[in-house]
Parts: sequence; C-alpha cells; structure tokens
Amino acid sequence: MAGLININSNTDDAFYRYKMPKLIAKVEGKGNGIKTVIANMSDIGKALGRPPSYPTKWFGCELGSQTHMDAKHEKYIVNGKYDAKELQDLLDKFIKKYVLCPSCDNPETDVRVSKKGDLKAKCVACGWSGEFDGNHNLANYIRKNPPGAEYAHSLRHGDKDGEKKKLRKDETDAEKADRRAAKKAAKQLAAQNGVSPRPDRKDKESKSDKKEKKSKRKKKEKDSGDEPEEVHASEDDDEDWTVDTSAEAVRQRLEDLRVDMGEGAKNLTYTEADFFDMGEKERLELFNTFMKNGAHTDKELLEEAERLDVKVKSLAVIVEAKFSDVNILAQIKKQKTMLQRFCYEDPKAQMCLLGSTERLVGVTYPSLMSKVPHIIKTYYDEDIVDEEVLIAWGKQNSSKYVSSQDTFKQIIKLAQPVLDWLATAESDSDDDGSGDDDEDDDSVTIEQSKSPAPTPKVAYGMQRGMPGNTAQATKDDDEDDDDLDIDDI
Repeated sequence: MAGLININSNTDDAFYRYKMPKLIAKVEGKGNGIKTVIANMSDIGKALGRPPSYPTKWFGCELGSQTHMDAKHEKYIVNGKYDAKELQDLLDKFIKKYVLCPSCDNPETDVRVSKKGDLKAKCVACGWSGEFDGNHNLANYIRKNPPGAEYAHSLRHGDKDGEKKKLRKDETDAEKADRRAAKKAAKQLAAQNGVSPRPDRKDKESKSDKKEKKSKRKKKEKDSGDEPEEVHASEDDDEDWTVDTSAEAVRQRLEDLRVDMGEGAKNLTYTEADFFDMGEKERLELFNTFMKNGAHTDKELLEEAERLDVKVKSLAVIVEAKFSDVNILAQIKKQKTMLQRFCYEDPKAQMCLLGSTERLVGVTYPSLMSKVPHIIKTYYDEDIVDEEVLIAWGKQNSSKYVSSQDTFKQIIKLAQPVLDWLATAESDSDDDGSGDDDEDDDSVTIEQSKSPAPTPKVAYGMQRGMPGNTAQATKDDDEDDDDLDIDDI
C-alpha cells in the first residue's frame, strides 16, 4: 500500500491533516499499445473529494494523450509511458487549480456546475465562494460530467443531514423500498421491547407539560410548609460568597497578584480607575513594589511612575532603594541613565533628587556626609542635574527632606565650594569683557595647588565666603594627604 502524502504539496508539516495516497503508476504493454495504469486513482479521488475521472482526464489534457476510464472496475489508464513522479507533479497542478481553496489553501471545496455552465465552488472550511477556471479543456469535461453528491465534503464529514437527502435522489426504487422496510421493522421491534428506536433522542416535553409539573411542585411545597429547595441548600450557606468590589479591595487583590507573580508582574497594570482615589503615598508604595518585583528597564520604570502620576516623587523611592553607603559615586554612575530619564528638563524632579540625597546623607547614611561635594559634582558632570538647579538649591534656607535644619545647613556648607565654582563658571560665561579683565578680577581667583598645573584646584574650607580658616583646612588636608580638586571630584 502506498504511503500518505500531503494534499497541498507546498506544506511540509508532518501533522498536516489533509492526506492522500501517493500516486502509483504501472506501465503495461509494448510499442504502440504501451499504456500507464494508475492503480490507486479511486483512493486519490476520494481523498480529494473529486471523481477519479477528473484527474485522469487532466493527465490526458496536459500530456496530449488519450485516456480510458472504467469506474465500475476502478481502472484509469493514460496512453503512453509515464513515470509516477511525472504524473504526481501534474496531479499537484490539478489540486492547486481545482481542489485547493484560493483563500485558505484547504482542500475542502465543493464544486457544482451552474445553469450557465460556470464551475461554482465553495469552501467548507473558510466559507469562500467563487469560480474555478472554466477555460481549461478539463472544464468542458466537468460540465458534461458534474460531480455527484457523494464527493461533497460536508457529506463526507457527516455534519449535514441535508446532504443525505441529496444522496437519496440517486437511489433506485428497489433501494428505497429496502430502506423503508428496514426502518419500519426497526420501529416494530422497538415497540415490542418497549424501547425507543432512537435512544439517543429523548422525547421532548411540551411547554404545557413543563408548566403543569412546575405548578404541582410549588403547590406541594406550599401545602407541606417546606421551603423551596433553593432556600435550604446547605448549612454552609452562612459563608459569605460575595466579592468585595470596593476600590480598596480591588487594589489589594491587584497588589497581591503582583507580589505572587514576581517576574510576570511587569505585565500586570493598574487602570486609572484603580487608583483614582489613591493618595500619593499609596501610589509611591505601588511604584516601590513594582520596582522591587522583577527586573525592569529604565523606560519601564519611568512609564510606571508617569502612569501612577508620581514621576517627581518617585526619585525619593529610587534613591532610597538604589543607593547605599558603599562606593556611592560608582552607584550614581551606574544609575546615570535612569536618573537622566527622570530628571531630563524637569527642575522639580532634579530638586527632588537633591532633596532625596539630603535625606540619604543626613539621615539614612550619615557616614556619607563627607562625600557631599563629590556627589553634587557627579550629578553635574553626568548631566543629571543642571547648574541653575544646583545654584538655586544652594540658596534655600530650609529643607523638608531632613528633620534638622542644622543638618541641612551642614550639607549646603559642604557643597558650597562646588556651588561657588558653578556660580563662578556661569558668571565667566556671561562676562562680555576681555581676557585681560578676567585676569585682573580677584573675585574669580581660584587658589592653585602646590605644583603648577593647568587645571584649577580648590581646597575646601579656603574658598571665598565660606566659614572656616586656613589652619583648619591645612589640618584636614594633612589628614586626607591630598587636596580636593574640583575636576578630580
């Protein structure tokens, strides 16, 4: 027996559901009487849903050979010598032209000949309807020999009783009489045994019978004083099966889902209605949970903060979560891209970042207090905070980010050399005077280091307008064993 191949030759899927037998060709005879017999053309026709005579006639048209077809004995012959591969290629062309649906490429098409002689086709799979090629020589043969109902796909799949009626039109009188006699005998036998001849079909009650039964049941329950069945269903009915749909309950359920989902929580979002009445503190907590659960990109964090409407205040959460007292400058540079996204052209966000840094060094990690000038300079060098915002921050008299104003003043005092340097650089860039005037201006002089170098240096505690004295600064320099250079910070 020949192996099965895909009907659509363009499909290589081994699990393709539409299969047909591989064509088997046998060459018989010699000389002028040589012929090719297609041994399994009947099986191929059944698989394609077409009469076997159609593809056989197609071979004759394409090869210019005579064909002989005997449906009763299932013999289909093409005059001449042809191998199976050549005929299989021609069969693929027939399938593409007269079997496959032009819309879905499935071979579930039914063909019929209209009164005008058009080859009407309809796809059972996708519902496409149209016409097949009516100009080919095979089309004339199909018009003269339209396909019978036994080749309809809907009938072969057994999904329409209407198609069975079409088959009955082709029955002979003797076949029809035999079928009716068998049906009558089955009914009589069922009546004698007291069973239904069609046990798969239950007798349908009329609406009046159903109403009568329902009214009797209600009357019986009323007379006995029993409650309806649905009232005393189970003792467990005391349990509350309702779902709390309040805004707070919905938020809590969503939050629990986020925690349980972990990495997959990034795909779970809150709608605007979920946090419409939520306070800013609650939204910041949601952002903090989102940031901790799973690895998120900088862009995803920014989008979440904007959606929760906490883009500015979320920087306080980020600083608290991302920074520690170990190598703070390296941590800032590592988070540079994220901080730039949140602070880009947003003075309020930059102020919040500076305020969060106040809390970091003044409350959370007091050991970082000495790193304040380095931190501020890194914010400026990495284009995270603009110099105008830094200067405005240094002019504040108080802060809401640290509880003690003395702590805030100490932070500003430590950052003052960098702020003065920025103010000086800004005034230099705005100065329209000549280079000689700049050299004579003592107000912008920066103290040079012991070894001459082109890069200006400044010793903290010795800047103009900053509290402290030279001796104290020298003492600190001796302890640190080097000067603090603005460009080296």
